[in-house]
Amino acid sequence: MPACTPRTIGWLTLAACVGLAGCTPRALTTSTTLPSTARGEVRLVLGAEARATQWAAPAARARLSVDGPGMSAPVVLTADLSSEATASLVVSNLPAGPNRIVTLDRLDAQGAPVPGGTLKTTVDIVAGTSARADLGKVTTPRGMVFERVLAGDRAQDRHLAETLNEAALQGLVEAVIRQGAVYPELVNAEAIAADIQLAGRVPSFETRYVRYPATLDVTLEGIPGPAPADVWLDDPLSPKNVTLHNGTHRVTPVAPGTWVLHARSLGMGVEATRSLTLTSNQTATVSVNLGAPPDQVQGAMPVAGMAGACGLLTVGGEDLLIQAGGLRRATDSLYFHNQVWAYDGASWSQKAGLPAVLGYAQGASLGGSFYVAGGIRPGVFGLALARDVYRFDGGAWSTLPSLPVPRGGASVAALGGHLYLVGGFRDASWGPYGSYPESNTAYDRDFSAEFNATESFRYDPTANTWATLPTGLNVARGDMATVVQAGRIYAFGGQEFSDFAGSYVQFPSNAVESADANGQWRLEPAMPTARGGAAAVAANGKIYVIGGCTIGGIPLNSVEVFDPVTGRWAIKPPLRRARGYVTAGLVNGRIVVAGGGDGGSAGLEGAPQDTVESFVP
Repeated sequence: MPACTPRTIGWLTLAACVGLAGCTPRALTTSTTLPSTARGEVRLVLGAEARATQWAAPAARARLSVDGPGMSAPVVLTADLSSEATASLVVSNLPAGPNRIVTLDRLDAQGAPVPGGTLKTTVDIVAGTSARADLGKVTTPRGMVFERVLAGDRAQDRHLAETLNEAALQGLVEAVIRQGAVYPELVNAEAIAADIQLAGRVPSFETRYVRYPATLDVTLEGIPGPAPADVWLDDPLSPKNVTLHNGTHRVTPVAPGTWVLHARSLGMGVEATRSLTLTSNQTATVSVNLGAPPDQVQGAMPVAGMAGACGLLTVGGEDLLIQAGGLRRATDSLYFHNQVWAYDGASWSQKAGLPAVLGYAQGASLGGSFYVAGGIRPGVFGLALARDVYRFDGGAWSTLPSLPVPRGGASVAALGGHLYLVGGFRDASWGPYGSYPESNTAYDRDFSAEFNATESFRYDPTANTWATLPTGLNVARGDMATVVQAGRIYAFGGQEFSDFAGSYVQFPSNAVESADANGQWRLEPAMPTARGGAAAVAANGKIYVIGGCTIGGIPLNSVEVFDPVTGRWAIKPPLRRARGYVTAGLVNGRIVVAGGGDGGSAGLEGAPQDTVESFVP
């Protein structure tokens, strides 16, 4: 038998126990502010939905009101329902009388009623006795009918509220549920009350006392695909906190009425609300945009471009976001170019061109200069991987010693006075950049081991030499997003290519690795979204991974933020426009994202963009 310890609040005593057997809660009696009439007591037996409804807030507070014929004003109390075991509430010293209407309202953290969190019942309170009343969803329609009748203006209505047969009305409510309403929330209490006021008695069953559930199709927009979201209506019937991602979700059943739709993106901290009215048996559609897009759209780039080497260079005390080389579109084809553009936060200016036409290279700033290494360039027979290394001082380019090996899509970063190049794609005459090996076994095995690189190299600007480091990446890949933060190089995602049976397949990666100045790489917590061709920008101690492409070259608009201290990821508001192989950097306190491609296999196809957007991290 469960133990029970009553708790008393005002005129209210709570019996906190799983069952009523053996519980004898103590009733607090008082005459404070109550009129001098006969008094009685009521024990409310709480159904499961009253003890722990879907609307129960962490505070689990509730407001209890008692009203009825002959009462000049309702008695209002506040209760604590924090324990799901709370099985009964005892209210003493109440004005005696028939058909007392009891209402339990769930309250939010601010003490306001939660829409959809209301339950009702009725009870006859006899002086000097303790009455029992069940409180739950099935009793709520009865309480609603009595409430409407009591609110009538005629003397006849007030008489009905006092003399109406409670048991007969409950029998009608349950008949309506059995014969079509299914859910107590779908009993048409308003129609029943109107007929009672017209006939002066409890009527027989009518089909119009049955309402039918509505259905709502909710489409979420403006959040990244992997970002989870909660969607719910504040009606008493539909399920709360339906978790879904981008797309359309059906919320059903929904009680007919006017409700507020809530949608909240868990990863982004964004919530949207929308009021809507649903009728019986209606199917409605609604779109909710949860996006809080970057707060500023810049002027367009002079020329649309993608897959250029980018980085931040300070020239004469002015920060410039550099885009060097990359791809442009001419008619129906793409071409590589050597143009260089700089953005100062307000406008673009053209700089001296690269010494060679180059794309899919990466860049980094070191010692007041901007470096570009590796990449892809047009060759005699199609495309070729490059060993080129160039340095830009803000005015002119110079050629540096070549890489030890050719690399396309390799990552470049500057740390501790040295330049690092890691990963990328090996120089091979097969796969996405050329033909296949002339071998009888060309189509019999996977050549990815020969294509995806792990090696890392370090450039010493003082000695003007490259050295091969003894360790490299744990996961072979290229097209990573790379940035330096707190003395470590971080490489995010990338592409892994696999070739088997004569066709290559692109696999975006969610792997994250970091290295110290000695080139010792270690794995970090993986990204929420696998992607290649993204951009990484360090700001305020965190790293923003922006855009990129998923499998098949489909561009992403998602922005995910990594905290190197805690190792945790957060999902942030997305870009206004999906893009991969973008130019991005922190300029004057704003993260600027420019250009990029709108998709295509391995990023080699698709239209380069000229749009520019920025936001304050």
